[in-house]
Amino acid sequence: MTQHDHPGTETAPPPAPRNLTAVAARRSWMEPRVRTWWVAALLLLLFAIGWSARQYGSWNRQMTLVREGVKLDASVWVPQDFKANNRIPNRSIQTGAAIILLWEVDGREYTGQSVAATSLISGKTIPLWVDRNDPERWTDSDNIPPLIRELVALIVLIPVVLICVLVAWIMRRQTVSLWKKGRLFQAVTVSSRLSATAPFSRQVRCALVDSHDKRLLTVSIPTRKGVPAQGEIFYILVPPTNFNRAVAVRCFG
Repeated sequence: MTQHDHPGTETAPPPAPRNLTAVAARRSWMEPRVRTWWVAALLLLLFAIGWSARQYGSWNRQMTLVREGVKLDASVWVPQDFKANNRIPNRSIQTGAAIILLWEVDGREYTGQSVAATSLISGKTIPLWVDRNDPERWTDSDNIPPLIRELVALIVLIPVVLICVLVAWIMRRQTVSLWKKGRLFQAVTVSSRLSATAPFSRQVRCALVDSHDKRLLTVSIPTRKGVPAQGEIFYILVPPTNFNRAVAVRCFG
């Protein structure tokens, strides 16, 4: 380990124990391994909220139609017959088959396509609930499912989100501890490649400078922080017992 600048390298941080500056505290959240987890939590949360909002909107529209809409009788027809302008009555329609519904509001006919909830007979009528102000908004089912069923994605994903947040928090604490107490080494860049888990970072393979330990280490460096070129010297911080969790000092800058 060295605390001195190698020619052409970045400035060395102070020796341990280091004070956690506001910049280092903020940057610790952006360390690639930490960021992967809180970004995953954020994306899952946004998906859960978006999906649940969509499901709630559909549930609320149906409930409003049943509670406040006008109840009408709509005739049932086989789609092929209706589209051919040949309305044939008394045809058997099986459960789950596509149907055409026809209803009338203020002398004007409206149509809609649905699925038979039970066995039906063409030409017969079934109840329909229609928006008072917009007859094209309708529902043929008054069986409103419990709201909790529509929010199942939110219920299932929230624990997963919390787990991701917890992992991010734990890894961030480890990163902060590494900044405060980590051993300082100079490393020379061997190669770099894109990171599959952190698309805005590169994984840099490096070797310790002036050390008998010849193992190759891998650190993730955000592209905006400047990826060291092959042969370039830069500083890394290493936990006392785990070289595989090394972090580039520039991630805290």
